[in-house]
Amino acid sequence: VWVVNCAYGGTTIGTWIEGGNSYERALAIYNCAAKTYDAEINSGHYTKAKVLGIWLQGESNRTSTVEVYSTAFDKCVNLLMGNMHLDKLGVIIPRGVKSGLQNSWQDLVLTAPRIVQPYFTGSKDYENLYMVSRANELWGTDSGVTEYFSEKYPDGFFSYPLRSNSTLVLPTTVA
Repeated sequence: VWVVNCAYGGTTIGTWIEGGNSYERALAIYNCAAKTYDAEINSGHYTKAKVLGIWLQGESNRTSTVEVYSTAFDKCVNLLMGNMHLDKLGVIIPRGVKSGLQNSWQDLVLTAPRIVQPYFTGSKDYENLYMVSRANELWGTDSGVTEYFSEKYPDGFFSYPLRSNSTLVLPTTVA
């Protein structure tokens, strides 16, 4: 398994269409990684496999209209699937922050990305586009945070090693 990070945070959807800084940068990184990938396959070190992408973008488009975001997202998905030869693209739905404060359940609203992305991933027109996580929706209320962590860690503690002096406890609130 190879993991190549072709993106960076704080970007708007307009930068992810052809000519946009985010898209052009990601394509350049992908092309560099693809050359190495092909060389490794040709030398017999690897066999060709599926190319999967993960998409998490949208908080910076909190003021976009559905029409504008939908048009750009459609272009972006088609560019990524075609030019990066993705077999599948998984979408992680963004938080729906309106104010930019990102600390209140009231900020979890249906912004354009939170409307468009589930629509596209559920559409038969995009059969290789999938919603892979809605965890951000579960963490929008204190009860959602409590439910998530108590289901994931039913014994009441984290299952990975912690420092012996850790005071970490299971979260129960948005804060």
